[in-house]
Amino acid sequence: MSQPSITFGPRANQAVVSVHTINVLTEILNAAKLASCMITSTSRTPAEQARIMFQNIASKGVAAQKQLYAAPGRAVIDDARTFDREPPLRRPREAERR
Repeated sequence: MSQPSITFGPRANQAVVSVHTINVLTEILNAAKLASCMITSTSRTPAEQARIMFQNIASKGVAAQKQLYAAPGRAVIDDARTFDREPPLRRPREAERR
């Protein structure tokens, strides 16, 4: 099998993905006999994560988002539900402490 192709989606930051991670993914793709994969999301700051979680709550609903997260993430979702719109800038920082 030839070397698998690993690509990055438009919102993924290739600069934060280590060579080690690429090597591990390559091994996984080879073992699974897959030709390619796409990395669609990479690391985020806590504020970025809180913003994205809020946007996903608005677009996909609370129940769908709660299925994705463990207790700390669900607590952030519960907190975000108290806002009619995106929380003020201070709110994501509060979520960082959870």
